[in-house]
Amino acid sequence: MVVGARSERRVEKVRVLRSWRFWLGLAVSAFFIVLAFRSTNLSAMGSALRAADYRWLLPALIIYVASLFVRAIRYQALVHRLAKTTAGQMFAVLCIAFMANNIVPARAGELVRAYVMGERHGVKKVAALGTIVVERLLDGLTLLSFLLVTVFALGANETVRGLALLALLVFACGLLVLAALLAFPEQCWLLIQRAIEFLPRRARPFVRELSSSLLDGMVTLRHPGAAAVAVLCSPLAWTMEAATFWCVGRAFAIHLHLGWFMMTMAAGNLALTVPSSQGGIGPFEYFAKQVLLFAGIGASAAAVFTIAVHAMVILPVIVLGLFYLSLFHLSLGRTLRGTTPADEEGRPALTVSERATVARE
Repeated sequence: MVVGARSERRVEKVRVLRSWRFWLGLAVSAFFIVLAFRSTNLSAMGSALRAADYRWLLPALIIYVASLFVRAIRYQALVHRLAKTTAGQMFAVLCIAFMANNIVPARAGELVRAYVMGERHGVKKVAALGTIVVERLLDGLTLLSFLLVTVFALGANETVRGLALLALLVFACGLLVLAALLAFPEQCWLLIQRAIEFLPRRARPFVRELSSSLLDGMVTLRHPGAAAVAVLCSPLAWTMEAATFWCVGRAFAIHLHLGWFMMTMAAGNLALTVPSSQGGIGPFEYFAKQVLLFAGIGASAAAVFTIAVHAMVILPVIVLGLFYLSLFHLSLGRTLRGTTPADEEGRPALTVSERATVARE
């Protein structure tokens, strides 16, 4: 058994190293890391690390883990019509998914979440993907709101303003699509069906099922209670994460008010909208640092802060994710290999009339 497990791990490592996504992620990280730290004094960074008050990292950690639980409450609301779950169960699922997002490029953690929801809670993988799309859109709109408000109130350099404009275009389109799907689900489904006919024949069943799952995910937002929980939890979770940034800032003697840390958090996370590098390492540091430089923080202090705060939001969730994988007796390699968004049980997707019936309930 031990030999078999070791052989499986070796095969998994070879598969990862042969993946173009892995090397693309490394290239993106390297490019942005060079941009972020090319003019940084390493000696000054070392001094900042030695002078830090690390006692502030404990409240930062507590607030961040609490924000993950708020996200779990939100996700429980989003999937409540697909499965009867608790916030604690969804906390475990999110930790596993975020862990995978942080160690594998191309947002593979979202597929991992769909896989775990199927394995642990009997939710169709494609239906779970629909709720994840809704959640990601809520996150993007919340972060965009934070960024636009803080940029308007505090100002920003051209890099951050450009990021805000790009995010505005992307999420405005997403919001329009969401509004159309919520208001006219049957008409949208008919349009999607017609568009699918232009795709290659082999791709049509998968795209049809994936589109159906997205509409199923929309059903939750038609329920007032679930929609209210999802909409309220989104800004609360991200405000708590901004408070985490503020605590890390205090540890490194960066005395800015919360608005600056909201802009830093929003810019760093919106830079990850295009899935690329593992854990967003590189893009996060570059755009977060741009905010701090505009706020008057020195390059070395800003660099140390971005590294520290990114570690704060990556390392705890990796530890928690691996813990829950072990607790559930799941292998990371097998979990990643099992993330093909197909429904092995063969259950058909909801028809348009069935979705409309659920929406009226």
